[in-house]
Formats: sequence, structure tokens, C-alpha cells
Amino acid sequence: MIRSAIKGTVYFTALCVLGYLFFFVPLGERTLWEHTRRIAATDEAQELGDDVSVAGERVETAVREKLRDAVIDAGP
Repeated sequence: MIRSAIKGTVYFTALCVLGYLFFFVPLGERTLWEHTRRIAATDEAQELGDDVSVAGERVETAVREKLRDAVIDAGP
């Protein structure tokens, strides 16, 4: 019980430190958050996001079809 409480406290502290580093400590002129936002705003990143969305929709459609077929096959 005490071990899991200590473990949780350590994880929470590490998460807080990483969050602080990510949002407030500059790497060069900008923080890691600002670098991430600027990279995500590029045309290439936007195109990648669109491609991932299309691929996700394809996977969703395929999974829905397989589930529908499995339910129909397993019907009463």
C-alpha cells in the first residue's frame, strides 16, 4: 500500500517536471511546446494529418464491416 503510494507520487512528480520542461524551459529561442506548434503548422504536417485521417476512416470502415459480418454470421 505504501509502496504504491510512493510509486504514484514519484510518477506524478516526474510528470509535473516533464510538463514544466515542455512548457516553460526554452530550447534556443522557444520552448518545446512552441517548437511543436510551429512544426505542426507546416504544410507537410497538415498533409500528414490529412493522410492519417483518411487511413483512420478506412480502418474504421473495414472494422465495422468485419464486425457486421461477424454479427450476421453468428445470428440466431
